[in-house]
Amino acid sequence: MLQRLLLIGAACLACVTAAQAAADEADGRLLDALIGKQVSNQGAPGAAAVLVRSDGRVTLRAYGMADLASQRAVDAQSTVFRIGSLSKTFTALAVLQLVDEGKIELEADANRYLKGVQIPLRDHPVRVLDLLTHRGGFDGDLSFVGLNDPVAAAQSSDPRLQRDIRPVRAPGALPAYDNLAWGLLGHIVESMDGVPYAQAVQQRIFKPLGMSHSKVGLPTDLSQVATAYEIGPDGKPHAQPQIYLRRGWQGAGDLSTTAGDMALFLQAMLAQTAYPGGRLLKAETFARQTDTTHFGFHPGLRSTGLGVYALGQVNGGGFGHGGTVRGFNASMVVFPRQELAVFSVMNLNRPAPEMSLPGLVDYLSNPPGPSALDPTDYMTIDLPYLLEQRLQPGASGAVAAASGSAPQIDWSGRYAGLRMESYDALLPRLAVALLLPTKNVRVQADGSLYVNATGPYRQRASGLYSLETPAGPLVQTLGFAQLGDAVVMGPHTLQASRRLAWYERAGLTAGGLLLAPLLLLLLGLLHAIKADRRQRRRDLSVAASSLYLLGAVGAEIAWATRLERLENLGWVVSLWRAGVALALLALLAAALPTLVRAFTASAQRAPGRVYSSSMAALASWTVFAALYWHLPGRLFN
Repeated sequence: MLQRLLLIGAACLACVTAAQAAADEADGRLLDALIGKQVSNQGAPGAAAVLVRSDGRVTLRAYGMADLASQRAVDAQSTVFRIGSLSKTFTALAVLQLVDEGKIELEADANRYLKGVQIPLRDHPVRVLDLLTHRGGFDGDLSFVGLNDPVAAAQSSDPRLQRDIRPVRAPGALPAYDNLAWGLLGHIVESMDGVPYAQAVQQRIFKPLGMSHSKVGLPTDLSQVATAYEIGPDGKPHAQPQIYLRRGWQGAGDLSTTAGDMALFLQAMLAQTAYPGGRLLKAETFARQTDTTHFGFHPGLRSTGLGVYALGQVNGGGFGHGGTVRGFNASMVVFPRQELAVFSVMNLNRPAPEMSLPGLVDYLSNPPGPSALDPTDYMTIDLPYLLEQRLQPGASGAVAAASGSAPQIDWSGRYAGLRMESYDALLPRLAVALLLPTKNVRVQADGSLYVNATGPYRQRASGLYSLETPAGPLVQTLGFAQLGDAVVMGPHTLQASRRLAWYERAGLTAGGLLLAPLLLLLLGLLHAIKADRRQRRRDLSVAASSLYLLGAVGAEIAWATRLERLENLGWVVSLWRAGVALALLALLAAALPTLVRAFTASAQRAPGRVYSSSMAALASWTVFAALYWHLPGRLFN
């Protein structure tokens, strides 16, 4: 009898083992299909991935080469990759640990916890919660944030960070992906713990979870680090130097790790941050961190939690974070209902233009060539969607039609991405206005919408529209809302766009800054040739003011950001901005009297009236554009 029972038990154990082996094999095939196939001569040089289940099963995969030159293969346990903005999840955990310890209040002014730097005072303080939900309202320029030298990056000073803290909109209102906010959150962790941010994360997260290969920045010995590759003009991967974020910015995206270490992290996330020996957060704090339903601009859209954002189906799918940094792209997705989580990373990126004049010129003259894979779009947008489709066949982000009739509101207009508008410097703002197309929303007679050529979107609820056919996560459903004075729309809270006013057209705004002063200069010089002495003096004054404005615009584009932030020579920039204000006043003083005389003169002086009207129109256009781009207003920044 005992022998029979042992045989039955052994058979059951064999069945369970076989079932687990089959499930593990299926998990491996899933990673192979979604990650492994992206590693090829036409795709990423190398990648690593891990799928973790709540029952403790871990499936690790390594693909391709960590370094093409030496043919060093990727090892899932030991090859170190950069994970970019996925670092924000770790920063959020450290901040929320401080909340659990009673050292930080989420609703409090962030300045209370910052040492060495302060956020400039506005009408309303920037709360810690605003920083955690991308509502800090700061400048989004990253051109001078990263360095190739780890020592120089680590030694970056508080005054250097202070010069980067530039509010561009009121806090707590419009959501726009905000890297500086997360740099400041990392600085809060450093300020409260009294140790460098890297050491704080090591002690608070890496050490308890046993993440022995993980680090803020990179290890001194780069022999186990994957080489960073970017797509070159020929469409192929080209090796790039590793990048290190300046002190004060590290919380936004400076972490490095391995797939093996991330398996430990994902196990903790599936267990609500519990790990053998303790937990990172209280259960209620973790629930608040991963609740992605409270900070969106529309309840029917995917939104953000605290250091994570919604992925998959609306209000019920996964959460996680993506990350991109020079040479790397990473993605983390946690599916609580399916009790599994996935991390993947590859050493390939598509370069973005540096928002300096040399950087932008270099990018436009040598743009990345066509390639089979756009690593950022695939890893941070497509991959979570494809994972969900594999795990839940037939799942869709579409919103069910609402009962009753939803109010019809005219959402038509031209929209521009809020993140792309989050710049303080003139060069990136002009580049965005001139180079990036707007989204044009058209309302049809039946109440449906088209966005550019995509549609029709049918209304499902108030301010919520969906396509009737399946589509990707950033196309299927769109939400619209009025936030204060702004109308916003988008498929996700972190992909919001603002409706532009009628006058916010590149031809009008950029033309008034670049073209109108040039026309004024030519008009003044040509008219001065045949004018009397008094009029010649006025014409030359207009020409001189216009020439100065053109020079000031050139100086803003070429040197302002570097002088202010890197060289600490903001007073030089303030001098030419003071001159801008004087030049605008001189233009008005010279042009408006001629316009008044033109309209009061006799009919025989029609030619003079044409000249005066042209000068007044061009001067008004120039002043409007200068105020729109807030050139004089920068004097007090």
